[in-house]
Amino acid sequence: MDDGRATRRTCYDRAMPDADEPAPAAPPARRHPSDLALVLIVLGALLLIGLVLAGLTWMVMRLHDASALQDCVLAGRRNCGKAYPEF
Repeated sequence: MDDGRATRRTCYDRAMPDADEPAPAAPPARRHPSDLALVLIVLGALLLIGLVLAGLTWMVMRLHDASALQDCVLAGRRNCGKAYPEF
């Protein structure tokens, strides 16, 4: 009975397919190659950030040691260096 007026569709019309319509295709079993590339890019970025943070930590520690040595020398002390055992 189509009298030319538009019919209103509800969410139930889309959720329940007709019996003649084919079932949707199953999702692929393997990941898409671009997904793997994205994971590798993210892991590489995290590794790079970790290396930068480790390098900055090492540099701050060396600068702190140099500052302490300069403070010792400027205070007029003579035993400012590290004591290394003689073999």
